[in-house]
Amino acid sequence: PCRLLLSGLQVARVIGKGGTLIKELRENSGAIVNILDKQLPVAFMNRDERVVLVRGSQDAIGIAASGIIRHALGAPPPGDSDGPAWEERPRSLEVMIPEASCSHLIGEKGARIGALMDETNCDLHIVRELVSGLAEQKRVRITGPTLRDIGAGVSKVHEVLVDLTRFGALTERHFDLREGPTAPSDLAPRERGRPGSGVAIQVLLAKEETAWVIGKRGSKINKLREFAKVNVNDADMPPFSILEIGGAALSELVHVLKMLLGDMMVRAEAGNTTRFLVPAAHMEAVVGAGGETIRRISQDTGAA
Repeated sequence: PCRLLLSGLQVARVIGKGGTLIKELRENSGAIVNILDKQLPVAFMNRDERVVLVRGSQDAIGIAASGIIRHALGAPPPGDSDGPAWEERPRSLEVMIPEASCSHLIGEKGARIGALMDETNCDLHIVRELVSGLAEQKRVRITGPTLRDIGAGVSKVHEVLVDLTRFGALTERHFDLREGPTAPSDLAPRERGRPGSGVAIQVLLAKEETAWVIGKRGSKINKLREFAKVNVNDADMPPFSILEIGGAALSELVHVLKMLLGDMMVRAEAGNTTRFLVPAAHMEAVVGAGGETIRRISQDTGAA
Protein backbone atom coordinates (compact mmCIF):
# COMPACT_ATOMS: atom_id res chain seq x y z
CA PRO A 1 0.00 0.00 0.00
CA CYS A 2 0.92 3.65 -0.46
CA ARG A 3 0.27 5.69 2.70
CA LEU A 4 0.15 9.48 2.60
CA LEU A 5 0.10 11.63 5.75
CA LEU A 6 -2.28 14.59 5.45
CA SER A 7 -3.83 17.17 7.75
CA GLY A 8 -7.55 17.20 8.46
CA LEU A 9 -8.01 20.14 6.09
CA GLN A 10 -6.13 18.36 3.30
CA VAL A 11 -8.25 15.24 3.79
CA ALA A 12 -11.42 17.34 3.51
CA ARG A 13 -10.11 18.72 0.20
CA VAL A 14 -9.46 15.19 -1.07
CA ILE A 15 -12.93 13.98 -0.09
CA GLY A 16 -14.73 16.95 -1.63
CA LYS A 17 -18.30 18.07 -1.06
CA GLY A 18 -20.47 15.03 -0.47
CA GLY A 19 -17.53 12.75 -1.24
CA THR A 20 -17.54 13.66 -4.95
CA LEU A 21 -13.78 14.11 -5.38
CA ILE A 22 -12.69 10.92 -3.66
CA LYS A 23 -15.31 9.01 -5.64
CA GLU A 24 -13.86 10.43 -8.87
CA LEU A 25 -10.34 9.48 -7.77
CA ARG A 26 -11.42 5.88 -7.19
CA GLU A 27 -13.27 5.65 -10.51
CA ASN A 28 -10.57 7.34 -12.61
CA SER A 29 -7.64 5.41 -11.12
CA GLY A 30 -9.14 2.03 -10.34
CA ALA A 31 -7.33 2.17 -7.00
CA ILE A 32 -8.80 1.58 -3.56
CA VAL A 33 -8.55 4.87 -1.66
CA ASN A 34 -9.46 4.90 2.03
CA ILE A 35 -9.14 7.60 4.69
CA LEU A 36 -7.95 6.18 8.01
CA ASP A 37 -9.39 8.28 10.80
CA LYS A 38 -11.03 6.55 13.77
CA GLN A 39 -8.80 3.50 13.19
CA LEU A 40 -5.74 5.56 14.16
CA PRO A 41 -4.32 6.11 17.68
CA VAL A 42 -5.50 9.20 19.55
CA ALA A 43 -2.13 10.88 18.88
CA PHE A 44 -3.24 11.44 15.26
CA MET A 45 -6.46 13.14 16.36
CA ASN A 46 -4.55 15.34 18.78
CA ARG A 47 -2.21 16.61 16.08
CA ASP A 48 -4.91 16.81 13.38
CA GLU A 49 -3.33 14.25 11.07
CA ARG A 50 -4.81 11.43 8.99
CA VAL A 51 -3.54 8.58 6.80
CA VAL A 52 -4.72 8.13 3.23
CA LEU A 53 -4.30 4.49 2.23
CA VAL A 54 -4.05 3.68 -1.49
CA ARG A 55 -4.02 0.11 -2.84
CA GLY A 56 -3.98 -1.23 -6.38
CA SER A 57 -1.64 -1.77 -9.32
CA GLN A 58 1.43 0.42 -9.65
CA ASP A 59 -0.26 2.48 -12.39
CA ALA A 60 -3.51 2.80 -10.43
CA ILE A 61 -1.67 3.96 -7.30
CA GLY A 62 0.32 6.47 -9.36
CA ILE A 63 -2.82 8.00 -10.86
CA ALA A 64 -4.64 8.08 -7.52
CA ALA A 65 -1.65 9.53 -5.64
CA SER A 66 -1.24 12.27 -8.24
CA GLY A 67 -4.90 13.26 -7.85
CA ILE A 68 -4.72 13.12 -4.05
CA ILE A 69 -1.67 15.41 -4.05
CA ARG A 70 -3.39 17.94 -6.30
CA HIS A 71 -6.54 18.08 -4.19
CA ALA A 72 -4.70 18.00 -0.85
CA LEU A 73 -2.51 20.95 -1.80
CA GLY A 74 -5.48 22.98 -3.02
CA ALA A 75 -5.10 22.89 -6.80
CA PRO A 76 -7.16 25.52 -8.67
CA PRO A 77 -9.88 24.26 -11.04
CA PRO A 78 -8.76 23.19 -14.56
CA GLY A 79 -8.33 26.19 -16.84
CA ASP A 80 -7.86 28.62 -13.95
CA SER A 81 -5.45 31.44 -14.84
CA ASP A 82 -3.47 30.77 -11.64
CA GLY A 83 -2.87 27.16 -12.66
CA PRO A 84 0.63 27.36 -14.21
CA ALA A 85 2.03 29.56 -11.43
CA TRP A 86 0.41 27.38 -8.78
CA GLU A 87 1.97 24.21 -10.25
CA GLU A 88 5.51 25.54 -9.96
CA ARG A 89 5.60 26.48 -6.29
CA PRO A 90 7.82 24.44 -3.92
CA ARG A 91 5.84 22.22 -1.55
CA SER A 92 6.28 19.24 0.76
CA LEU A 93 4.30 16.06 1.31
CA GLU A 94 4.90 13.14 3.66
CA VAL A 95 4.72 9.43 2.95
CA MET A 96 4.73 6.82 5.71
CA ILE A 97 7.11 3.89 5.30
CA PRO A 98 8.03 0.89 7.49
CA GLU A 99 11.08 1.53 9.65
CA ALA A 100 12.58 -1.70 8.28
CA SER A 101 12.72 -0.17 4.79
CA CYS A 102 14.80 2.88 5.71
CA SER A 103 18.27 1.38 5.28
CA HIS A 104 17.23 -0.11 1.92
CA LEU A 105 15.79 3.22 0.76
CA ILE A 106 18.97 5.05 1.72
CA GLY A 107 21.29 2.46 0.18
CA GLU A 108 25.01 2.07 0.71
CA LYS A 109 26.49 5.46 1.62
CA GLY A 110 23.23 7.10 0.51
CA ALA A 111 23.58 5.93 -3.08
CA ARG A 112 19.98 4.83 -3.62
CA ILE A 113 18.27 7.84 -2.07
CA GLY A 114 20.72 10.12 -3.88
CA ALA A 115 19.82 8.52 -7.20
CA LEU A 116 16.10 8.89 -6.42
CA MET A 117 16.56 12.58 -5.63
CA ASP A 118 18.42 13.12 -8.91
CA GLU A 119 15.74 11.24 -10.86
CA THR A 120 12.75 13.00 -9.31
CA ASN A 121 14.29 16.47 -8.76
CA CYS A 122 13.01 16.26 -5.16
CA ASP A 123 14.58 16.23 -1.72
CA LEU A 124 13.75 13.00 0.13
CA HIS A 125 14.24 13.40 3.86
CA ILE A 126 13.67 10.44 6.19
CA VAL A 127 12.58 11.97 9.48
CA ARG A 128 14.70 10.58 12.31
CA GLU A 129 11.87 10.08 14.82
CA LEU A 130 9.25 7.34 14.48
CA VAL A 131 5.71 8.40 13.66
CA SER A 132 4.28 9.33 17.06
CA GLY A 133 1.55 6.90 18.15
CA LEU A 134 2.54 4.07 15.79
CA ALA A 135 5.08 1.27 16.08
CA GLU A 136 7.93 0.89 13.59
CA GLN A 137 6.77 3.51 11.08
CA LYS A 138 8.67 6.54 9.78
CA ARG A 139 8.01 9.57 7.58
CA VAL A 140 9.64 10.43 4.29
CA ARG A 141 9.25 14.14 3.64
CA ILE A 142 9.24 14.82 -0.12
CA THR A 143 9.97 18.41 -1.15
CA GLY A 144 9.82 19.35 -4.80
CA PRO A 145 9.73 22.45 -7.01
CA THR A 146 6.59 21.37 -8.86
CA LEU A 147 3.55 19.19 -8.27
CA ARG A 148 4.71 16.78 -10.96
CA ASP A 149 8.06 16.32 -9.24
CA ILE A 150 6.40 15.60 -5.90
CA GLY A 151 4.17 13.03 -7.58
CA ALA A 152 7.23 11.42 -9.13
CA GLY A 153 8.90 11.34 -5.72
CA VAL A 154 5.91 9.58 -4.14
CA SER A 155 5.80 7.03 -6.99
CA LYS A 156 9.51 6.25 -6.80
CA VAL A 157 9.43 5.73 -3.03
CA HIS A 158 6.47 3.40 -3.48
CA GLU A 159 8.32 1.50 -6.22
CA VAL A 160 11.18 0.82 -3.80
CA LEU A 161 8.72 -0.52 -1.21
CA VAL A 162 7.12 -2.77 -3.82
CA ASP A 163 10.53 -4.15 -4.81
CA LEU A 164 11.46 -4.77 -1.16
CA THR A 165 8.19 -6.66 -0.68
CA ARG A 166 8.76 -8.69 -3.84
CA PHE A 167 12.23 -9.73 -2.71
CA GLY A 168 11.11 -10.61 0.82
CA ALA A 169 12.78 -7.74 2.71
CA LEU A 170 9.31 -6.48 3.67
CA THR A 171 6.08 -8.35 4.41
CA GLU A 172 2.49 -7.24 4.96
CA ARG A 173 3.23 -7.26 8.70
CA HIS A 174 5.63 -4.35 8.24
CA PHE A 175 2.73 -2.22 6.95
CA ASP A 176 0.41 -3.03 9.87
CA LEU A 177 -0.59 0.01 11.92
CA ARG A 178 0.07 -0.96 15.53
CA GLU A 179 -0.05 1.47 18.41
CA GLY A 180 3.38 2.62 19.60
CA PRO A 181 5.09 5.28 21.73
CA THR A 182 3.46 8.71 21.70
CA ALA A 183 5.42 11.96 21.80
CA PRO A 184 4.58 14.15 24.81
CA SER A 185 3.33 16.92 22.51
CA ASP A 186 0.69 14.51 21.11
CA LEU A 187 -0.80 13.48 24.45
CA ALA A 188 -3.30 16.36 24.50
CA PRO A 189 -5.44 17.85 21.72
CA ARG A 190 -4.03 20.86 19.92
CA GLU A 191 -5.75 23.81 18.39
CA ARG A 192 -6.24 23.24 14.68
CA GLY A 193 -3.18 24.30 12.73
CA ARG A 194 -1.05 24.83 15.85
CA PRO A 195 1.33 21.90 16.37
CA GLY A 196 3.67 20.96 19.17
CA SER A 197 3.53 22.82 22.47
CA GLY A 198 0.37 24.70 21.47
CA VAL A 199 2.38 27.74 20.36
CA ALA A 200 3.13 28.25 16.69
CA ILE A 201 4.71 31.07 14.71
CA GLN A 202 3.22 31.71 11.29
CA VAL A 203 4.91 33.83 8.63
CA LEU A 204 3.31 34.83 5.32
CA LEU A 205 5.73 34.37 2.40
CA ALA A 206 5.64 35.44 -1.23
CA LYS A 207 6.44 32.88 -3.94
CA GLU A 208 10.10 33.95 -4.27
CA GLU A 209 10.55 33.98 -0.49
CA THR A 210 9.10 30.48 -0.22
CA ALA A 211 11.57 29.10 -2.75
CA TRP A 212 14.45 30.81 -0.93
CA VAL A 213 13.43 29.48 2.49
CA ILE A 214 13.02 25.90 1.25
CA GLY A 215 16.33 25.94 -0.63
CA LYS A 216 17.57 23.55 -3.28
CA ARG A 217 15.90 20.21 -2.69
CA GLY A 218 14.78 21.37 0.73
CA SER A 219 18.32 21.90 2.03
CA LYS A 220 17.55 25.08 3.98
CA ILE A 221 14.21 24.11 5.48
CA ASN A 222 15.65 20.77 6.62
CA LYS A 223 18.23 22.65 8.70
CA LEU A 224 15.40 24.52 10.43
CA ARG A 225 13.64 21.20 11.04
CA GLU A 226 16.54 20.05 13.19
CA PHE A 227 15.19 22.37 15.91
CA ALA A 228 11.40 22.39 15.42
CA LYS A 229 8.58 21.30 13.13
CA VAL A 230 8.62 23.62 10.13
CA ASN A 231 6.00 23.30 7.39
CA VAL A 232 5.01 25.35 4.36
CA ASN A 233 1.34 25.35 3.39
CA ASP A 234 -0.62 27.20 0.74
CA ALA A 235 -2.34 30.36 1.94
CA ASP A 236 -5.89 31.24 0.94
CA MET A 237 -4.48 34.02 -1.25
CA PRO A 238 -2.17 32.57 -3.95
CA PRO A 239 0.69 32.82 -4.67
CA PHE A 240 1.43 33.35 -0.97
CA SER A 241 2.38 30.52 1.41
CA ILE A 242 2.31 30.17 5.18
CA LEU A 243 5.44 28.97 6.95
CA GLU A 244 4.57 27.53 10.34
CA ILE A 245 7.09 26.86 13.11
CA GLY A 246 5.92 24.72 16.04
CA GLY A 247 6.35 21.51 17.98
CA ALA A 248 9.14 22.73 20.28
CA ALA A 249 9.84 24.89 23.32
CA LEU A 250 9.25 28.61 22.81
CA SER A 251 12.99 29.32 23.00
CA GLU A 252 13.56 26.88 20.13
CA LEU A 253 10.76 28.44 18.07
CA VAL A 254 12.34 31.88 18.51
CA HIS A 255 15.74 30.44 17.59
CA VAL A 256 14.34 29.01 14.35
CA LEU A 257 12.59 32.31 13.58
CA LYS A 258 15.88 34.18 14.01
CA MET A 259 17.61 31.70 11.68
CA LEU A 260 14.81 32.18 9.13
CA LEU A 261 14.88 35.98 9.24
CA GLY A 262 18.68 36.06 9.10
CA ASP A 263 18.67 33.90 5.99
CA MET A 264 15.94 35.95 4.31
CA MET A 265 17.88 39.17 4.86
CA VAL A 266 20.72 37.76 2.71
CA ARG A 267 18.45 37.75 -0.35
CA ALA A 268 19.38 40.36 -2.94
CA GLU A 269 15.70 41.37 -3.10
CA ALA A 270 15.23 41.37 0.68
CA GLY A 271 12.83 43.97 2.01
CA ASN A 272 12.38 45.31 5.52
CA THR A 273 8.95 43.81 6.16
CA THR A 274 8.03 40.48 7.77
CA ARG A 275 4.36 39.44 7.81
CA PHE A 276 3.24 37.45 10.84
CA LEU A 277 -0.19 35.85 11.07
CA VAL A 278 -2.07 36.21 14.35
CA PRO A 279 -5.20 34.12 15.10
CA ALA A 280 -8.27 36.33 15.35
CA ALA A 281 -8.91 34.99 18.87
CA HIS A 282 -5.59 36.44 20.05
CA MET A 283 -5.59 39.71 18.10
CA GLU A 284 -7.13 41.68 20.97
CA ALA A 285 -4.35 40.56 23.32
CA VAL A 286 -1.67 41.55 20.79
CA VAL A 287 -3.15 44.98 20.15
CA GLY A 288 -4.09 45.68 23.76
CA ALA A 289 -6.61 48.18 25.10
CA GLY A 290 -6.57 51.21 22.83
CA GLY A 291 -3.56 49.76 21.01
CA GLU A 292 -1.38 50.06 24.11
CA THR A 293 0.37 46.68 23.81
CA ILE A 294 1.26 46.94 20.14
CA ARG A 295 2.50 50.53 20.64
CA ARG A 296 4.76 49.36 23.44
CA ILE A 297 6.13 46.57 21.25
CA SER A 298 6.86 49.10 18.52
CA GLN A 299 8.57 51.49 20.94
CA ASP A 300 10.66 48.77 22.61
CA THR A 301 11.86 47.22 19.33
CA GLY A 302 11.91 50.17 16.94
CA ALA A 303 9.80 48.17 14.49
CA ALA A 304 6.74 49.57 12.80
